[in-house]
Amino acid sequence: MKSGYTDAARELFDKMPNQNMESWNTMISGYAKCQQLDMARELFDDMPAKNVVSWSAMITAYAQGDCPFEALSLFEEMRRLDVTPNCAAVGSVLSVCSQMGALEQGRQVHSYIETNKMNMDPTIGTALIDMYAKCGCIDRAVKVFDALVPKGTTWGAGCLI
Repeated sequence: MKSGYTDAARELFDKMPNQNMESWNTMISGYAKCQQLDMARELFDDMPAKNVVSWSAMITAYAQGDCPFEALSLFEEMRRLDVTPNCAAVGSVLSVCSQMGALEQGRQVHSYIETNKMNMDPTIGTALIDMYAKCGCIDRAVKVFDALVPKGTTWGAGCLI
């Protein structure tokens, strides 16, 4: 949704007889992409029901919109309400921790990942490595990296690690 079309999209959304979860999430994401975070949050707060995609969209909007405290706060609220975050939400929060140098929050997210046995996919793994490295914990970044690399992998002579 381009910023010039947000008013038209909102008008159409408001006229919909049945606003389903996907239409709410699409509007939130559209506002976020146009950097209209206040409008995205207003819709998020007005949603009759939220799913993990709704939470993730709003957390990612804040993370990408240079609102790191809001992203962290919303992630904590999500967890308090027992909504299980998806990989996108976790990756966004780890990115915010990297930007802020928020090592303790990043460690808490890492602990959450391990405690809840979340799949350590490349996105989350890379975000963890980035967070630890930017927070000055190179040894932890290397440990996460080593855990991601399959055992027995050999690197070519041109690779620097």
